[in-house]
This record gives sequence, C-alpha cells and structure tokens, in this order.
Amino acid sequence: MTLSTVVGTTSGRPAKGTAGTKAGGRAGRFFRRTLLLLLAAALVVSIGTVVTSLETVPPPLSTTEQARLDARQRLLAVAGDLRHLASAEGNSNNDDGGSILLLSAASALEQQAGLFPLQTAWPSGAAVPDSDSGDGAGTPEADAPGPMPADPPSREAAAPMLESTLQRLASTSRFLLSASLEVEPGLARLLASVGASVFNQASLLHEAYPTTEQPVAWRSDVVDPPTECARPDAQDQESQSSAPGGGLPAEAQAVSAVVVSEYKLAFLYQAALPRLTGEQRKAATENYAAHRDLMERWEELAADACVDLPLREPAYALPEGFLDEPWQGLGNAEHEAALALGDLVALGDGALRAAAAADLPGAAERIAAITGEPPLTPGLDLRPSGNTVSPSGASETAGAASSAPATKDGPR
Repeated sequence: MTLSTVVGTTSGRPAKGTAGTKAGGRAGRFFRRTLLLLLAAALVVSIGTVVTSLETVPPPLSTTEQARLDARQRLLAVAGDLRHLASAEGNSNNDDGGSILLLSAASALEQQAGLFPLQTAWPSGAAVPDSDSGDGAGTPEADAPGPMPADPPSREAAAPMLESTLQRLASTSRFLLSASLEVEPGLARLLASVGASVFNQASLLHEAYPTTEQPVAWRSDVVDPPTECARPDAQDQESQSSAPGGGLPAEAQAVSAVVVSEYKLAFLYQAALPRLTGEQRKAATENYAAHRDLMERWEELAADACVDLPLREPAYALPEGFLDEPWQGLGNAEHEAALALGDLVALGDGALRAAAAADLPGAAERIAAITGEPPLTPGLDLRPSGNTVSPSGASETAGAASSAPATKDGPR
C-alpha cells in the first residue's frame, strides 16, 4: 500500500516566516515611527520651541569696544607694575619719596581705568554687566566677562624694571591718543583726555628719575587733502561776530572755539605778566610764547579746513578776581582752553581731531605746572557724581577724579 504525503495547510493564511509576514512587520514599524514623529512635531509647534545650534564663538568686537577694553587693560597693567616698583623702593634704605610718587601715578592710572567700564556686547545684543560698580577705580582683581581679561598679567616672569615701566607708560599714552582718532566721539574725547594725562605722568616721573629715557610724545601723521574754499565776500566778513560758531557746523564751531581760547589766553598772559615774579613769571613768559605759536598754528589749520574764524578782539574781559590772583586765573583759563580742545576731539574729524588730541598733552602739562596737580582728565569735565556728559548729551559712567602729588617733594 502506497502512502502519499500532502504538503500544505487547510487554511488560507501564509505560513510562519514567509515574505508576507516580514512585509507586514516593516509596515507596522514604519507606521509607529511616523506617528511618533508627527506627535513630536505637534508638541514643538504647540509650545513655540525652536531648536537651534548654540554659537560658541562671540562676534568680533567693534573698534570702539576693542579700544575701550584695550585702554582699561593697559592702564591696569602699568599701574600694577608701578605699585610693584613702589613697594620695592619703599622697602629699600634709599627711598627719598619715590615710592609715594610711584603710588600716586599708579592710583591715577587705576582711577582712569575705572573710566572705561566693560560694555562688551554678546550675540544676544545685551551688554555684559561690568564687574566693577562703575563709581570708583578699577581693580586688578575684577573678573572680566569679556573675551579680553580685565586684569592681564602686568609682567611675564621677572619683576618690572623702572626704565621699561616708564617707557610702557609713555607707550600707553601714545596708544590712547592714537586710538582716539578711530572711535566714536564720546570715547574719542575720553581716550585723548586720559592719554594726555598719562603722558603728563610719564614726564613727571622722568623728572623725578632723570636717568631714565625721555618719554616720546605722540605725533599724528593725519593730513587732510587740500580743498578749495569758497570765501565769503566783504559784506559777509563784516557781519561776522567775535563769538565763536554761530550758524556753522559743529566741527567749525569747535575749531573757532579753540582759536578764540588761544586769543583769550594770549591776552590774559599779557595782563598777568606784570603782576608775576620769580618762577611764576618765567613759566608765564614761556606759556605766553607757546600760546602765540598755537594761535598762529590753529589759524592755519582753520584756513586749511575752510573755517572762517570770528574776528579777533583788541581786548577780552578779565575773569572775576583775575588781577588779585593772576596765577590761579591763568590755571583756570588753561583748563577752559583744554575743554575747547576736548570738544574738537569729539566733534572734529581727520586732521582737526588729530591736532586737538596732539595739543592736549601740552595743555595738561601747563595745568599741572600752574595748579601743582596733574589733571586726571584734561579736556573733559567730570561731574561730582562720577558721570561726564559728552557733546552729544550721552552720559558715560566714570570713576572718581582726584589727583595726587606730582613729585617726590610734593605738588609742583
């Protein structure tokens, strides 16, 4: 008897492990995955969440912000070295007052560093808050949240030397004055003002330590291209008043104010010289000659810039009490002339701004010689609260503005 084997099933379902079963499993997994993705998308849309990649590198700083941070960094670095030198000299047996002078200069630099608050802008557009309070001098221990440290190492390994430190002080002055030509008006005036004061400090320290090298003053090579000026006719010239400015553009008004301040200073020195004696008379004679030269130079600069100056008066009103205290009155007049230069740094451009910045160190030197105190911010007035108002009316946070003795033997 032959037995036959029947292969198959009695139902219509495919056998386990066949191609149909695998295709069905793949379809199920695809459906479930698609459903989960749709649910996730709906959740993101409903709560308004946007997933983006984090920017790990901040954008480059503007020229103005970079100059602000560099100024602060340099001032604090040199101040740290001066304090180190003062400490070493104070511990020596031959200290004749130099440590007091070095500490005075360091304190001034730290106060000036406080005039440059950290305002670094991050990608969000919000300004990073300054770690300092803004109402005092910056300190080397302050943490700086910007891409550049607020307290860089003031020296690499060896202790600072007096000669190299004073040269870096003069170099810092040149940097600040040069940077004032490249930044926005408000910071330009501050940079030029502090730069002038720093050079004054470098000169005073050189006088106290005459074996050191003479500090090199900053000189600008900015020259505006020559222009042809449309000169007013005789009737327009006769209608000019002696008051600077008038309806002229801001830069022309600032240039006129500088020239008029030189006119007034020359007249005041003429009035003061017969009433002065000794060293004061000698210094006043030198200053008078300097202002005569400055007057002619600024008249030429104004002519090159096509600025029609106000007529020079035969005499100017003397400040109240000037004849009683002519030396002090000259100091006040020098301060006012420095403010006119500061205005031009903020309102001017090109060669005019550069010339004003280059003249500020000389103004700072004359103020220091008359008042006996190196000005912290010549050409810039600080409010008692520590704020200063720029020509545009914007307020800038500033530090305290006191000044310390200028020489080993006290104020000059």
